[in-house]
Amino acid sequence: MSSSLKGHDPGAVFYQPDTPYQHWLLDEVAQRLALQPSDRLADLGCGAGAFAAALAKRERLTVPAVGVELDAAHASEARELGLTVLDTDLEGFAAGPAGGFDALLAKEVIHHVAEERLREVLTGLLGRLNVGGRLLLVTRPREVDYPLFAAARQAWRDQQPEAEDFAEILREAGAEVSLETASWRWSLPRVDWWQLVRNRFWSVFRGFDDAALEAGLAELADELGPGDTVEFDDRLVFILARRGETTGRA
Repeated sequence: MSSSLKGHDPGAVFYQPDTPYQHWLLDEVAQRLALQPSDRLADLGCGAGAFAAALAKRERLTVPAVGVELDAAHASEARELGLTVLDTDLEGFAAGPAGGFDALLAKEVIHHVAEERLREVLTGLLGRLNVGGRLLLVTRPREVDYPLFAAARQAWRDQQPEAEDFAEILREAGAEVSLETASWRWSLPRVDWWQLVRNRFWSVFRGFDDAALEAGLAELADELGPGDTVEFDDRLVFILARRGETTGRA
């Protein structure tokens, strides 16, 4: 699948609602979570709630979806979309009471958990599920196809654990685990990709000041050569874990 930024805010291209990219991602998530209308779903790190609201509508959930979001402004927006919002972060949610959820979605957030807490948090997330419940981690690989300058590519490697590491922790906790990858092909005006980088739209760019970003973009322009567009595969890794009788906390 592929798309461009035409007609959309370049600062939100990966997260803007009602775009071809979002519809593709909704399909990928829904296929794996296999939601039933009566399921209780939580989106961990839901942001402004657009994805969770669209997923709940698509799957005709009869129970309001839960958003887990610490940012007050985002939480307010998510409530306006009909989500029940818990004002906490991923770690706080994972430490909550056992059971109560049929499906948990952690989309592009799990890599922010500190390595020394990862086993505790993932085991805790499994424990928040009812028996037979599903946890879906959506993350990205350590080696990516994005047009990144060398220092940003190394920062990505340093910040992004291997997806298999997440899967192995979940297996050791007793979950039934599958790991799959899907790709979306982007073709973007180069000027828009430049603006995304300057806006530090991903956390990987936040360690660079303005001068370092400009130097990196100049390096990238030399590497890419002439042209007005950038094309790349956005590869997402879907790690699905199903809670069994003995999975997670007692």
